[in-house]
Amino acid sequence: ATVLIFVINRRAFGWSLPLTVDPVLLLETLALAILAALLAGLYPIWRMARTRPAEALRME
Repeated sequence: ATVLIFVINRRAFGWSLPLTVDPVLLLETLALAILAALLAGLYPIWRMARTRPAEALRME
């Protein structure tokens, strides 16, 4: 996609798309992804913390 935007579009059509990355948006996205991963892991962790190890091994 990068080659298409910066090379082919510029040569064939005379224009290109500006590529700007906002560092604040990048950090917010990273923080949201980490928060979502933590929230998705809370229920399995909580459930396994309540079971005894012998029962957990027996279920496998």
